[in-house]
Amino acid sequence: MIYTLPYTSTGRSAIVPPPPYIYAVDYVAVHVKIDTASSAGLLPPGCKFASDDAWLYVSEFISYKEGSEDLIAEDPELVTYREGAVALNIELEGKKYLYFPFMWVNKDWALIRGYINGYPKKIAKIEIGKFHPLLATTTLRDPA
Repeated sequence: MIYTLPYTSTGRSAIVPPPPYIYAVDYVAVHVKIDTASSAGLLPPGCKFASDDAWLYVSEFISYKEGSEDLIAEDPELVTYREGAVALNIELEGKKYLYFPFMWVNKDWALIRGYINGYPKKIAKIEIGKFHPLLATTTLRDPA
């Protein structure tokens, strides 16, 4: 099945392969309280805030089409991406949801797949610092 442009006879040139997809993710998230009155302009019509809870996160995903596990080792650039987002706790027709008014990703295919799934993604440079596991064995000392 050819899922997205560009259309070719094999479908392998498509920027996004057809689902289903497998996901693994590392998150750094912050729970915050927002001023719902000043944030009301972020909500789509018919929605209201379910609470003043919101979340901000940056993450690193590994995601691939089911059956394409070999890409993790063969071409990690095709299966890894970073994402940042703002999530709001909303209510629509009596049901509670998380709504993402802002999302950023660092790969074009993650952007397109996000659009297909209804997310408002934009391209951005996203950096995530990591500590090497061996650093956990050292202790910080006061130089004084």
